[in-house]
Amino acid sequence: MALSKKDRLIGVLDAGSTRVYAGIARLESDGSLALLGFGAAAAKGTRNGLIVDLDEVSGSIRAALQEAEKSAQVEVNRVVLGINSRGLKSFNSSGTLIMGSNAAPINTAHFQKCIDAASNVSLAHTLEKLHTIVRQCLVDENMEVDNPLGMDGKRLEVGLHILALPKTQITHLTKAVNQAGLSVEKMTLQSLAAAEAVLSPEEKEFGVIFLDFGACTTTGLLFQRGKIQHSFSVPVGGDHITRDIIVGLRTTLKEAERIKCQHGTLNPQAGEDAGPFEVQGTGTGRVRQIAPQIVTEIIQPRIEEILEMTRTEITMAGFEPGQFAGCVVAGGGAALRELAGLTERALDVPTRLGEPVPLDAWPEEVRSPAYASLVGLFQKARLAMTRRESSLDDRLVGGRAGVVRTSHRVKNWIQELFSI
Repeated sequence: MALSKKDRLIGVLDAGSTRVYAGIARLESDGSLALLGFGAAAAKGTRNGLIVDLDEVSGSIRAALQEAEKSAQVEVNRVVLGINSRGLKSFNSSGTLIMGSNAAPINTAHFQKCIDAASNVSLAHTLEKLHTIVRQCLVDENMEVDNPLGMDGKRLEVGLHILALPKTQITHLTKAVNQAGLSVEKMTLQSLAAAEAVLSPEEKEFGVIFLDFGACTTTGLLFQRGKIQHSFSVPVGGDHITRDIIVGLRTTLKEAERIKCQHGTLNPQAGEDAGPFEVQGTGTGRVRQIAPQIVTEIIQPRIEEILEMTRTEITMAGFEPGQFAGCVVAGGGAALRELAGLTERALDVPTRLGEPVPLDAWPEEVRSPAYASLVGLFQKARLAMTRRESSLDDRLVGGRAGVVRTSHRVKNWIQELFSI
């Protein structure tokens, strides 16, 4: 049963700490996504990534959404929502099921029992689970498999990676979205969505460090053997660099943002080639000439601090950067020129810029690393809608075809458990 034209509309909301992005697309019959509208607004009512004024946040969401709806000439009432990683806590757990003294085929009930056992963990009362992702499946202890269903074994062990955020953060953002006249269809960590948009299956298989440079936080995701193994968030991001420029150059917030975007580079040589530029000061607004190298001297220590904290997080989790084949950087902070080069030197891992591949015939400007989470949210929304359409079909099919459809449902269930 095909979804109605209205049900094929997809709305996404990327609620960042400095900007709110809204997008509307339509799922076509061939599975492609047609981008219908896009909107953006300054994120008001937040401080250091936390909501401090619900009305202002709701107003920012409404402004971005109205712009998207105006260009799309359609309205949406539900969205897939991206949330930042402020206060992120993550941990691994595992559940084991003894099948018996003789090997037996593993079915969905066995798999679910292991997942339930692994999910039965205690969280601080201030936290709420956001994602539960399968990171490992072991059959008879030593054989790691991608999908254990149908395999014979005496013992099944399933390892999970659980990501949690402060309850108040989830509750307040949901309230702000509802106040803007929207319901939340699904909430996703922005960094997970960004990773979905920029990482290749090969990178995740052979090991990759993904770093999402946000405004208030920098989030790290570690992948090996195709699955997420660890995640972390350090409370330093692009806003801290902006503040450093404000203090270092005695300038305004607006000027500091302009300088960061236009003259921010981590390559001193590039600054020498560019020549001095004008900076408007605070107070009297006196204009001064500043050498680009000075900007590099201001921002580089902060990036080095972030990368040192990243290395510490990786080693504390029991890994070393050298265990990964590469590193990918994305997010708004990735716009700093030569960030990939400095990251490569700091972590001693080949590093590239994470540019999302535009979906279908989308505008080329969407390729910016700053839009990685928005593109990833659309990808997740498309997958969820495709599964929903498949579920509707399943209800109308019986007999032998129904068996095939059931296997499709199981496959979708497995993919959802493993998906980031």
